[in-house]
Amino acid sequence: VPASDIALLADVTAADAYGRPVIHQQIFDEALRIISEAREFIVLDMFLFNGHRGAIQAQDSQALRPLSRELREALIGARRAHPGLRILLITDPVNDVYGGDPSPDLAMLATAGVDVVRMDLDQLRDSNPAYSTLWRLGIRWWSRDGAGHGWLPNPLDDGPSQVTFRAWAKLLNLKADHRKVIIADDGRKGLVGVVSSANPHDASSAHSNLGLAVRGFALLPLLRSELDIAQLSGWRGNLPLSLASPMPRAAGDADRSRTAFVRVLTEGGINEAVLEQIRGTRAGDRIDAALFYLSDRDVIEAMLDAAGRGVSIRVLLDPNSDAFGYRKSGIPNRP
Repeated sequence: VPASDIALLADVTAADAYGRPVIHQQIFDEALRIISEAREFIVLDMFLFNGHRGAIQAQDSQALRPLSRELREALIGARRAHPGLRILLITDPVNDVYGGDPSPDLAMLATAGVDVVRMDLDQLRDSNPAYSTLWRLGIRWWSRDGAGHGWLPNPLDDGPSQVTFRAWAKLLNLKADHRKVIIADDGRKGLVGVVSSANPHDASSAHSNLGLAVRGFALLPLLRSELDIAQLSGWRGNLPLSLASPMPRAAGDADRSRTAFVRVLTEGGINEAVLEQIRGTRAGDRIDAALFYLSDRDVIEAMLDAAGRGVSIRVLLDPNSDAFGYRKSGIPNRP
């Protein structure tokens, strides 16, 4: 789809000569700007939206930004300033620890009039079928909301809060709504949005991430997709927009050299496109990849095949030493 405006956004955490963190962030600065300019609607889909900091000690948290609070206050402030503004927030049940530790952020947003939708993960395919088969047959009926008296550690926070076995039973299905998207009107009857790898999650706020800011009708297929997810999860609301808006025609051959195009890919389509790009390389081509995780066997084998064809490949990997504010063993990248 032709796009009227595209910008690359980067969050980069480095260190100075003394080892102190140097942080340059653009993604949520742009997201907050979008929220401040919206007048009709805002749709957000965020995987992690909470202030948990895991096992990070107070002295180690100086580099962390309170992203969850910033985003929450921006949304509540937008609702107060513009009572007619409709806000739909789709998020993963992990932020409530699957019912075991309800999120105060989400509760405050709902009180302020934001439509808060937890993705119905039962609708997704089983990514851990050996366990999920047992869960569906024998555990699901009594562990649906994860609520109850907790006695197990909270997987997101090293504090005193404890969660139920029901919550852990849901977690072990290894399912998630992993999107990080914001789409809104730009105050002038146009669409603006950001698709990124960044979460409004305090413990992840010092991570390096990339995002793409897009304006125009290129966002319409993604907006339709987000509303489908909300409806799949039980949302019965509406937004003040017409999804029947005509898509602009593709530019002619004479205009293509001056026109940016955006292709919207979701779920399995992302993997298919990655494999198509790698498999389409020839001797003399170059692949540069910067990845948080690299473990998909098809992708790895496609890279090895490309290297055998004479393709130059450079891979920059995260050391996988930290996730959710907890130390990790380095799996999968370091092995």
